[in-house]
Amino acid sequence: TVPNPLAAASSGGDDRAAREVFVGNTPPGTTEAVLVEFVNAAMKQVRLNTSDADPIVSCRMSSKFAFIEARTTQEAANLLNLNGIPFMGSHLKLGRPAKYTGPPTPAVTWQALMGMETPQELAVDTSTKNLRELFVGNTSPEMTEIGLKEFVGTAMQQMGLTNSPGNPVVQCRVNTRFAFVELRTIEEATNALNLVEIPFLGQPLKISRPVKYDGPQFPMMKWDDLLARHLTGELKILTAGAPTRILKLLNMLSPGDLASDESYNEVMEDTREECAEHGEVKAVVVPRGAQANGLPMQGIGNVYVEFADVDAAKKALLALKGRTFSGKIVDVKFYSEEKFENKDYSPDPPLIVTANGAIPANLAAAMASNSRGLTAAQLSTLGMGGLGGLGGLGGLGGLGG
Repeated sequence: TVPNPLAAASSGGDDRAAREVFVGNTPPGTTEAVLVEFVNAAMKQVRLNTSDADPIVSCRMSSKFAFIEARTTQEAANLLNLNGIPFMGSHLKLGRPAKYTGPPTPAVTWQALMGMETPQELAVDTSTKNLRELFVGNTSPEMTEIGLKEFVGTAMQQMGLTNSPGNPVVQCRVNTRFAFVELRTIEEATNALNLVEIPFLGQPLKISRPVKYDGPQFPMMKWDDLLARHLTGELKILTAGAPTRILKLLNMLSPGDLASDESYNEVMEDTREECAEHGEVKAVVVPRGAQANGLPMQGIGNVYVEFADVDAAKKALLALKGRTFSGKIVDVKFYSEEKFENKDYSPDPPLIVTANGAIPANLAAAMASNSRGLTAAQLSTLGMGGLGGLGGLGGLGGLGG
């Protein structure tokens, strides 16, 4: 065990179970000293330590996992946000030990903190596979698993059908005349249905739900309609949510952009200058660091831009959405003016893109489970007051189709 004598005086024995964190997927040959030094440096990099002292008190190593003890319960809770951090070719898995009996601790992943793509093994809920899998018919022998996965994933990113950065296709199984693709989320699986009849290697792909699927159904577009809306710019607006004066830019920052005040200020200035070409910019916000309660600031990795009017925000969105920046495809969404004013950068519900418009996933789920439709008051309780004129299912056409 590697102790930290400077921090030992700060740590009591009674709360040790709440200060201990399990670290899985450690590479062979990892030593206690190296792991402690690495975790301490990572905590300080994203400002999750609560004082200048090293946050790790001690470490116990096994062959494939370790237990690290934090100096305080707050720093132990903050440590959970390092889940997925790259270390010597692996992604460390941080979580509460089995003996922990305290309340659930809200946390994100290291990739979310850094504005990076989350590794598939951390991002996918395996219990929902039957809702995330799609059948792909009319394939040809020339189509490989890698080729089909990259083709579908790239098409979805370029069309704005994804809800987070990176390729949304997790797995692909190819047979002679058909294939099955597994998407990252339920919502992205639904969005992929808009690619029906997209041509690939001379074949129009037939994308549909598998026979075993028993979830909700929505009217979807076909590839020609989707492409036509993309070429006019309509699709960029449609897939960005309800228009507001606030834009949220995703998948634009790299880890180094938040590491120092100099690089952080450069991001702020460059973003303001770029967005000002499309209208008056009132504010640029790039969250970083920790909240008053010690938890990571919500929205880390995103950039929020407030414009003077909605038209300017739309112009900027059309110019920025889908652009490649440092090798990454930038996504842009409209963001709630009320949440922005309250400095609330919590994630919005993912969007489901249908033939009748884009629907927030929480609203879509309620619609699917309510055969009588939803009233404006019911929509308001879901946080969709701005769409109140939709009424129930019959009003879907007014979403922007």
